[in-house]
Amino acid sequence: MAVSCQVISLHALLSMNKQIPEWFNKDSSAKHNAIFTIDPWLPQDVIQMMPVPNPDIEKVFAGDQVIFWTCPKKAFSKSVYGKMSAKPQIYSKVTVRNGNTFEKLVAIAEDYLERFGD
Repeated sequence: MAVSCQVISLHALLSMNKQIPEWFNKDSSAKHNAIFTIDPWLPQDVIQMMPVPNPDIEKVFAGDQVIFWTCPKKAFSKSVYGKMSAKPQIYSKVTVRNGNTFEKLVAIAEDYLERFGD
């Protein structure tokens, strides 16, 4: 069994943080995910493999190495990206972290740079 792994550099993570759309991780009644693509896949590749998101309930933004996604918690079961884990041909190409975890990872990266520099 092959296991995929993706290591993201501190600078790549901070670059992703600069790409966050204004709506990401702002509304506590919504679910927010940072969907990291695993090399060699890019966000655009994953988006092309997915059905078109429901614009009434989902917001999707493709950054350089991450897809930012949000959907009201009440509508999660109706969302296209919420069903991603049921699609092994897609889910095997990504690793998903919620918005709070993404923010904590960014805070750790910023703290590291502040303490130890480059």
